[in-house]
Amino acid sequence: FNDIIFLVGSKELMSEQIVNYTKQHQKLVIVAIIAIIVIIVSLIVTFILTSKKNESSETNEIVLNDLLKDLGSDFYEQFFYVQAGKNSKDRKKFVAKYKETGITTTLDNINKSISGLEDKIREFKNSVTDEECDKDKTQVKIIPKEPYDVKDYELEITLVCGF
Repeated sequence: FNDIIFLVGSKELMSEQIVNYTKQHQKLVIVAIIAIIVIIVSLIVTFILTSKKNESSETNEIVLNDLLKDLGSDFYEQFFYVQAGKNSKDRKKFVAKYKETGITTTLDNINKSISGLEDKIREFKNSVTDEECDKDKTQVKIIPKEPYDVKDYELEITLVCGF
């Protein structure tokens, strides 16, 4: 009879130990799940912020590239081409010499050659890092094309702004 009481007591003790063991592990499982959720949310937030930063940088680079193309066109059409000769024939002959090598000018030179560009030149900075573009290394290469009229050229852009 004592053996039966001991077994019953042992069953109750075992049940209680199982319940305590399960409660302890439940807390551990909950902490582990919370840790995993925090890690996943952190990774998602990091990914979103990084992609937005990259997107912003790419957008800024495209805007500056287009702005430099506009300034390069203005430089060639309003300054360089006009001074290349006294008449259309002389200008065409002169710019034809650059059909292979092109005419390379810097952002600083464009600013000095055409008045009133100070505000546009100030726009040349990396919006993500706030780094100003190097005005001597940021360049436009103008490649005259036949028939060498004022609008017959291609542009190659070099931005040095920390992209």
